[in-house]
Amino acid sequence: MNEYKLLLVEDNIIVQEVVTAYLTSAGYKIEKAKNGEDCIEKYFPFEGFDLILTDLMMSKMGGLELIKEIRAKDISIPIVVLSAVDDVNIAIEALKSGAEDYVLKGTSQENIKISVKKTLEKLELKKKNEKLNDDLKKKNEELTKANEELVRLDQLKNKYLGIAAHDLRNPLSSIKGYSEILQFELSEKINEEQSEYLELIYSLSENMLSLVNDFLDISVIESGKLVLKLELNSLKEVVEERIRIIKGLAEKKNIKIHSNLSDLPKMSFDSNRIAQVIDNLLTNAIKFSPLNSNIYVSLVRELDLAQISVMDEGQGLKVEELGKLFSEFQKCSATPTHGETSTGLGLSIVKKIIDTHKGAIDVECAIGKGCIFKIFLPMEE
Repeated sequence: MNEYKLLLVEDNIIVQEVVTAYLTSAGYKIEKAKNGEDCIEKYFPFEGFDLILTDLMMSKMGGLELIKEIRAKDISIPIVVLSAVDDVNIAIEALKSGAEDYVLKGTSQENIKISVKKTLEKLELKKKNEKLNDDLKKKNEELTKANEELVRLDQLKNKYLGIAAHDLRNPLSSIKGYSEILQFELSEKINEEQSEYLELIYSLSENMLSLVNDFLDISVIESGKLVLKLELNSLKEVVEERIRIIKGLAEKKNIKIHSNLSDLPKMSFDSNRIAQVIDNLLTNAIKFSPLNSNIYVSLVRELDLAQISVMDEGQGLKVEELGKLFSEFQKCSATPTHGETSTGLGLSIVKKIIDTHKGAIDVECAIGKGCIFKIFLPMEE
């Protein structure tokens, strides 16, 4: 047990000695004052004391006055009133003034001990709560600083990622373009091995350029600088155009793209960004579909939403993988079927673009039965 130090304020010498003896035997250390005035003069501001026991009726500054005086000085030390007056109104006034408890002197000394013990237990609990609150406050402050530092580092990362990607894009575009020109102009002047080298240069530069463009998109989106160029457009025309452009990629794997596109009213969206979304979904479907399979694209109206769906006959995914599908740099169990590469960034970019349009994206997959991606865009003018 802690050695608690109590201050007993009592003008009756006999009561003072009896209470002191009893509480000392219970393990408490006792200091005494003969009235409220004596208490203030000797011990204010009560440093080192854990509790005050005070009589109510005393010649110089009674218990109620003492309580009010202590509380007026904003001192929170617990106070227990010892009184010979069995009056509910006085007890209520004492408690309202700031006393913790009210004990009658005429009852058993054990009641005093119980009151003291209970009051000190409340004091310990209060101290523990205050310490916990202080610890929590410090932890929150540390967490806030750590989060601010993470935000700063993330912004710095996005900045340098954007700079690096931007600086790489131009030379990579040149390599891709020149290799394409060389393939066309030298097709009849070089041997098969040299032709394969040129094809490899073109293929690798194209993959790297795609990765760099993804990095640039992530950098722009995460820095909060993605600004949509909203204009009234035909969603059907955008989808048709993207299918027409990507059809050649599908034909290399003998994959047929089937479309069922409804005529919808013109709606407000960023045509370049939505084209990027459709490109990503279509190239993903081609990438993870086997040779000689089918891809189905539809556009329909669902209430006040335009729904674009892309369904493939690929490998599908496990249910537990769907949760990480739209996270950055995440790769799932499905693998490209014809040696294609995957950065793990495409679908995260798709989701961010759709979120910025205040739309939604959903996916349904089953192992061996392919996937169907559904995009929902608000049909706002």
